[in-house]
Amino acid sequence: MFNRVFVESEGPNEFYKSLGKEVGRVLDIPEGATPNDLIILSGGIDINPALYGEKPHPRTQVQSPTLSRRDQFCVDLWKFAISRGIPVLGICRGHQHIAAMRGIKLIQDLPQSDHGRRKILLEGKFWASAPKCHHQAVPIDHRINILGVTTTHSGLSFVEAFETEQKVLAVQGHPEWCDVNEEYPSWVRNKLWSYLK
Repeated sequence: MFNRVFVESEGPNEFYKSLGKEVGRVLDIPEGATPNDLIILSGGIDINPALYGEKPHPRTQVQSPTLSRRDQFCVDLWKFAISRGIPVLGICRGHQHIAAMRGIKLIQDLPQSDHGRRKILLEGKFWASAPKCHHQAVPIDHRINILGVTTTHSGLSFVEAFETEQKVLAVQGHPEWCDVNEEYPSWVRNKLWSYLK
């Protein structure tokens, strides 16, 4: 279990509370954080495509040429965590943000609505049901260690979960929208706790 969980943008919920002894929303860089803590980049509106060198798709929610305060804060928080060896969890927008920070250009608009729940194969070992509510996604890219992939009815495949060598886990689906004991949030939690060993 992590000592402290710092959540960007959202307040504590049952899933976040299951990860650490103390949970709180982070509004500034947590200078006292250590590798026994966790930083979560949470869900929300689209990130600015300027972050990965693209112009916005007409359906992208952000149309400004400059990064928002939240986008810049996530960049700064990510750099801080990596420099200190602090584990990071990216969920939904956070998952996409981490991919963009790795130089990956997002799929800005999925060809069909991506809502409800879906079964995803994780680490080639088991299927879990994950909530989905997305119109953007991370494409297949071998610069990241892909742990799960989904293929839409139209045949488009995209990344559901990946990790990087810096103790970073990123997931498209929302474990915080599940019962904390379901397979999907349990897998996310156990994967994160493995970074403490």
